[in-house]
Amino acid sequence: MRSVLSKAQLVGVVALPIAALFVTPGVFFEGTLPLALAAWSLWLLSLAAGQRALPASTSGKVALAGLTALSVLQALSILTSPDRPAAVGNFDLSLAYLGWVLAAGSAFSVKGRRYIPETLAWVAALVAAAWGLSERIAPGQVHFAPSKVAFGRLLEPIGYWNAMGALAGIGLVLAVAIASNRERRRELRLVSAGLAPLLMAALWLSFSRGALAATLCGLAALCVASPTFRTVRAVFATVLLTAGTAVICEALPGIRTVTGRMPERESDAALFVLALLVLASLAAAGQWMELRHSKAAERNLSVRWRWVAAAAASVFALIPTAIIVSGANDANSAPAATGANANRLQSLESNRSRYWSVAIDQFANAPVTGEGSGSFRGVWQRSENGSTPALNAHSLELETLAELGLLGFAALIALFAGTWTSGSRRRSVNPGALAGASAALAVFAAHSAIDWDWQVPGLMFPLGTLAAALWFAPHPGVTQAERRGAQAVAALIGIMAVVWSLHMWEATKLSEDANQMVETAKVLGWTPARSEYVLERLQEAEWLNPSPLPATYRSIALFEMGRLEEATSVALKVARENPNWWFGWTLVWKSQQFINPKAAERAYQRGAYLRGRATPEDQPAR
Repeated sequence: MRSVLSKAQLVGVVALPIAALFVTPGVFFEGTLPLALAAWSLWLLSLAAGQRALPASTSGKVALAGLTALSVLQALSILTSPDRPAAVGNFDLSLAYLGWVLAAGSAFSVKGRRYIPETLAWVAALVAAAWGLSERIAPGQVHFAPSKVAFGRLLEPIGYWNAMGALAGIGLVLAVAIASNRERRRELRLVSAGLAPLLMAALWLSFSRGALAATLCGLAALCVASPTFRTVRAVFATVLLTAGTAVICEALPGIRTVTGRMPERESDAALFVLALLVLASLAAAGQWMELRHSKAAERNLSVRWRWVAAAAASVFALIPTAIIVSGANDANSAPAATGANANRLQSLESNRSRYWSVAIDQFANAPVTGEGSGSFRGVWQRSENGSTPALNAHSLELETLAELGLLGFAALIALFAGTWTSGSRRRSVNPGALAGASAALAVFAAHSAIDWDWQVPGLMFPLGTLAAALWFAPHPGVTQAERRGAQAVAALIGIMAVVWSLHMWEATKLSEDANQMVETAKVLGWTPARSEYVLERLQEAEWLNPSPLPATYRSIALFEMGRLEEATSVALKVARENPNWWFGWTLVWKSQQFINPKAAERAYQRGAYLRGRATPEDQPAR
């Protein structure tokens, strides 16, 4: 029976990162609840199958403690954050990631599964790349909804072009790691080498400067994690071949963008497919020649060249941050080209320095505990640049400092340090087994410092797969026995996480059901039965969900019913409990404008101030 449960759990673990690719990040992260529920359910299933529930090594436990502490701090922030919807969404994300790493690590701790994590993350990157490129390869048959902000840059299926570039870069690093690993099957090594141009096409067409630098960082880190001349040859061969892929993408306008006349786009698509086949054949042929000489004795890099590779990885990781910091006060910096344009890669301009400046100022105001998870959005809206919308600081480290203070930053450092130490120590057991995982996580470490990767489940679930492999990797001198007390506590935590996810999911469904009835009433009219139906469901959703969203929907519904005084009362409660959430004051303005014009004007001014549409001098009294 346990064998059947273990296999069923492995099937779920393999499927979930692929499913996460199609959860587009939204404002309130509603799509993460099914992922969290699935992840924690899979972990509970692993406990029933008798598999290891927690990491065995000290470094893995430190990483787990860091992620757990980060989740706990975000949960506590729900009580005090001035922007409770964002706080609830951030907690749901961290809870989903925590459950996923535990579920995946438990699945991979079973003997004989050590190579699955790298292959699974590589396949996820391939699926994302193939899905995103399908619109360009088959323009007459596949068409995605146009993005108002991407301007032709590759963003499907995960919903954000920079994160798409980072995922393709991670896949490219894993492809090189698999192709250069002598312990992998020959067929898999040939396929991984042959599909590298496809991943490079997705990376290039994201036109992400940070993702390109982070990928180079990952390739250099791979030479450190697997310091052999075979790895170095694979890296250089991949760079040369994929550079040809970038040239081809630039030469074909129908591939570079998603606009133009259909005959030209179809012609460019045919040429692109042909070029990919040629490059794939060359890559596979090169790998075949490498396999023919694979029986030769392995030559390791000298210590000097390992230090050179480590220095190169550090330089590539720090280049984007250095450019942003150095160009912060450069008024002569040319604006980066917009959209699918390679000229943007030549520009040093970025608005991230403004986000970072606001985050640093926010940290200075509350350095120990921060101002609460999700609070950056309100602080940014009140800044001088707040007319441009921004939900986060575009840096995982700085946003954690700003919102959760030194306590949250310490938890993040524990997460990173524990994962890094786990990746370093696994070399003493099997130098080639998880080198790709370590290098791919270096891509994330470099890219997350300049972007909001943490909020993109389609990127974080494949990365969580790799982190789980390192956390749960066997280490010498560590007993693999697990105490029953630890398993019982783990099971209790898992059950609590499932209950929370079910509560939140049920609240979301109740709100959606009520809102559908509101739309129906707009057409057919309000009746006592419809009014009672809507209010009952929204009040039940409020009880289940600590976010103010159900109360917000109730205020809107009351306004639609013509019950203005009740709508105003609910709106004022929402606004006072979430003083930095501009939409709450917009509700007050909407409900008060026909009752108390002066109060409505004050609410409108405060909402405008929070959105950055007014100056601090216009800030009204509460």
